[in-house]
Amino acid sequence: MRSVICIFGGSKTSTMADSHEDILALDIGGSHIKGTIMNTKGEWQIEYKSMATPNPATPENVIQAVSALVKACRIMERSQ
Repeated sequence: MRSVICIFGGSKTSTMADSHEDILALDIGGSHIKGTIMNTKGEWQIEYKSMATPNPATPENVIQAVSALVKACRIMERSQ
């Protein structure tokens, strides 16, 4: 089983500690939201995915976009 470490604002939250950890890296910007999965060495495990930041960028719309991006990253990781 793989675990995921999420880093928000410089703090680290770890779940299901395991010998192999993946890092979900997100860049939420004003024009695009980007995401990828990295290993603990900072190496990309998949090519990054990108989508336009929703307009209007309400919290609900941004959360929906991030959710879709995370699902896309997980699907790409499984296929590799």
